[in-house]
Amino acid sequence: MFLVSLVFATFGPWFNLTLAYGLMVASIAVGGLGIWWADGAVHEAARNAQLTNGIYAKAGAVLSTVALAVSTYYTGLLVYVVYFSPLWLFGFLILYAFHRSVVDSRAAKEAHA
Repeated sequence: MFLVSLVFATFGPWFNLTLAYGLMVASIAVGGLGIWWADGAVHEAARNAQLTNGIYAKAGAVLSTVALAVSTYYTGLLVYVVYFSPLWLFGFLILYAFHRSVVDSRAAKEAHA
């Protein structure tokens, strides 16, 4: 998605700027979705020994994180992320705590079953 928007942006005045920003926002959303999906795959690989060791899911999470960082840089959203970094850090810590509680509760349910 990022590459498509970058190629279209090189068309210059023939390209619609609103569409360019729409594609960049879509690439940010796809990057976030990729991280979420890879995280689920890593946890599934940890629960099921017959799957791979999760290296593909970890690589997918890294690539999605890089794509997300590049997209936020090109849209200018990175300025806001850096400016409000204490709030983002606090939000990510709360989100991580919630994520760990969900993962641990699923593991406890599977252990009892």
